[in-house]
Amino acid sequence: MNFKEICESVLEESDGRAVQLASLSLGRDTAGDLYVTNPTHRNVIRWVQEEYQRIQLLSGNWEFHHKRGGFLNVAANRDEYNKRGVRRLAYESLYYIPSGGSARIPVFQQPYSWWQQQERVNTVSSSQPLNLIEGPVDEWIIWPIPTSAGVVYGEWWLKPQSLENADDEPCWDSYYHSLIKWNVLKLYAAEFAGEGSEAKLMARVNTMQPGLWAAFQRDYLINFEPPRPHL
Repeated sequence: MNFKEICESVLEESDGRAVQLASLSLGRDTAGDLYVTNPTHRNVIRWVQEEYQRIQLLSGNWEFHHKRGGFLNVAANRDEYNKRGVRRLAYESLYYIPSGGSARIPVFQQPYSWWQQQERVNTVSSSQPLNLIEGPVDEWIIWPIPTSAGVVYGEWWLKPQSLENADDEPCWDSYYHSLIKWNVLKLYAAEFAGEGSEAKLMARVNTMQPGLWAAFQRDYLINFEPPRPHL
């Protein structure tokens, strides 16, 4: 399911009536009118977006955020690079392979303040190791400046993604997309369900969500992190 279909599935599950959302934008058009005026629809859209990010933030070790391979394509005589969306980098995994070569050269971590000091002193020796420094606003710095092109390899984890466009999909496998629906229905039940209907809705949630959440953790939590409580 994509973003639009998840929102519509929440509304359909709540009372059995199919709903087709014309827009998922919570903003206004050029005339100042809301794209989505129904308050229930607005809440569901916002809850789906927030729930998607909340699940991603529950752990720093989700497998779907884990990347391994070429981290930076390095150009000769260039030291500063921009790479967005990096939540955490395993510095102990980093190595550099010059273009046309096969030798793996270790790359070490240094703080930004250390690099600032090197820039002040401006003394570079050919014997100095290659270092990677995380700068401000998604900036990454290689020091000393490589004299040849190559690739820095390693492992890293991505920052949480967001659902913005109607056809955006969660970053995990499609058979777990409905996890967002069942979690959002808890909020829906508390906010909108009337007398009697809340119990019926929560009965379906409590049947479907726990097993799905347990399987989701088994599939995606790496490093043998202990299971977390039900969402």
